[in-house]
Amino acid sequence: MTGIIVTTPPSVELPPSNVPNAPANLPGVTYQYALLNLPQTWGALQTFPVGTISINGSDIVGTIPVTRFNGGTGASSSTFLRGDGTWATPAGGGGSLTVGTSTISGGTSGRVLYDNAGVLGEYTVSGTGSVALTVSPTFTTPNLGTPSAAVLTNATGLPLSTGVTGNLSVNNLNSGSSASSSTFWRGDGTWATPAGSGVTASGTNIFGGSGAGTSLTSSPQNVLLGSNAGHAITSGSGENIAIGDSAGQAITTGTQNTIVGGLAGAAVTSDTGHTLVGYQAGLVMNGTGSQWNTFIGHASGIRATTAQSCIAVGRAAGQGIVSDNYCTVMGHAAMFLNNGGACNGIIAIGDSAAGADVTSGSSNWAGSGLTYFGAINDTNCNYIGRYTGKSTVAGRTNSHAIGALARIPVRDNAIVLGHAIVAVQTAGRYWDGFQRTDITANAGLTFTIANMNAGLIIRSGTLSGGVNDTTDTAANIVASGPGQNCEVPCSLEFSYGNNTTQTVTVVGGTGVAVSSLGLGGAVAAGALAKFRIIIGNSTSGTESVSLFRVG
Repeated sequence: MTGIIVTTPPSVELPPSNVPNAPANLPGVTYQYALLNLPQTWGALQTFPVGTISINGSDIVGTIPVTRFNGGTGASSSTFLRGDGTWATPAGGGGSLTVGTSTISGGTSGRVLYDNAGVLGEYTVSGTGSVALTVSPTFTTPNLGTPSAAVLTNATGLPLSTGVTGNLSVNNLNSGSSASSSTFWRGDGTWATPAGSGVTASGTNIFGGSGAGTSLTSSPQNVLLGSNAGHAITSGSGENIAIGDSAGQAITTGTQNTIVGGLAGAAVTSDTGHTLVGYQAGLVMNGTGSQWNTFIGHASGIRATTAQSCIAVGRAAGQGIVSDNYCTVMGHAAMFLNNGGACNGIIAIGDSAAGADVTSGSSNWAGSGLTYFGAINDTNCNYIGRYTGKSTVAGRTNSHAIGALARIPVRDNAIVLGHAIVAVQTAGRYWDGFQRTDITANAGLTFTIANMNAGLIIRSGTLSGGVNDTTDTAANIVASGPGQNCEVPCSLEFSYGNNTTQTVTVVGGTGVAVSSLGLGGAVAAGALAKFRIIIGNSTSGTESVSLFRVG
């Protein structure tokens, strides 16, 4: 053993060596102090006094047996020399790991170990890939399950249809700032009251505008938009639409009215089923019997009060409709005036059609422009063409005026063709329905109103002398001609040809007087005569007709 240094040793004599210049082989003796500068060999255990000995590790030769440490107590293949000088098994030693309170003797996959308050803890692993730490990890297609809490401040690509359930709180939209029952989510990301604000839904009613629907109580399904629109509606079955300043402002219990336009239907109260569109359309309509009218256009139907089932389309159209029924007028100022009375079934189409003086009547049709006395007291009359009409204000029945300037004369059952209107035109001449009818007898006979209406009567037969041919009765002529109670006087012209060898004298039937003026009623053999029938009285039972020879 070499290099043993005793701290502060006294000067001692080294024992002699039995080999010159070699380490001494010391016997088993005890030295109080020794300074060993050369390798020494002891034959027995040496005991040194207490002191401080420093041994250089490089001077130790060979293996120190474990028994030299704590006498080898507790030393084994699974223990290690601990700092307190004892042999012990370290934590997790012995070929196993203690995780939590469990000892794992073998390797187990799918675990992440962590420091659990000084004890090795573990987490199971789901999925594949790398371990993610707490700051800025990147996840690829993770399935997060149902987290108890999550903050998605910077999340993108969240699918609303599948990624969000339940109702989205208004607080999630601009933090709910200014959100209320009267504001809406605007495109710029703010809660704001839209233009035309104040629209309110109450039950089944919708109303908006100052004073709109303010009296509503039990009337359902009304839409009232505009200042004072539907202001007075209280109860009733509802279903009214009033849009525009003061539109339908007087409706109280009316129902199923559609009113659009400033002051449109402003006087409608308990009416039913009106459609009024345009400024002041149906302005004064306010009768309880008024229903189902359609007026479209500025001031259309403006004077209608108790009218029913009328249609007026066009600016100022139907201003003559008051208490009329089933009238249809279209065009600017069509049926513009009404001088009193109820008109039923009037049809007027065109600028100012039937526009001047409609009073009363039924089932009349006027079209294409201003008429003179058109549809006044008439029944079943048609007026087609500008400035068509009648020659007087008196009512007509079953008459027709067709074409510009065509005017029904003082008669009923008349058809008048106006300027430039013809049935057939050849070489500038008008062709009508004039036709021949033949009558034959070997004695006197009676010819009918049907023969006269044909236009040309040809008389044949073998006569032995002159005979009288008698006209139809005045009653038959009136009834089968223009009709009883037609406007009088009215007349008809026909020709009578004598195709016999004797003179034939035309005489009048009952109620028919043949005038003696001119040539009278005698028609010579082979001659052609012209007669004109003039009705003087068309009253049933007192009919009278005059017959004049005019050619």
